[in-house]
Amino acid sequence: MALRDHEQRALDEIERRLAEEDPRLAARFLGLSAPSARTRHAALALLGVLAAYALGLAVLVIGISASLTTLVVLGSAISAAVLAAFTWQRLRR
Repeated sequence: MALRDHEQRALDEIERRLAEEDPRLAARFLGLSAPSARTRHAALALLGVLAAYALGLAVLVIGISASLTTLVVLGSAISAAVLAAFTWQRLRR
């Protein structure tokens, strides 16, 4: 639903005043700042952890469904190692 002209002007004025009075707050609320390199790196690291954990679970499920003990052990080891490494990194900080 589109805003009426006077509503849009009022909203623009509020945004302008907020940007003048508190630029950091305005950037947070209005989405004017791009994510930092650190945030992007953390997001990619989390995606990597989730992908590795999902791989471990997939290997585990395939091992169970095929009744292959080697794959069950391998999938369990991958999943446990990923969780242990992630936990260790978080506790170090």
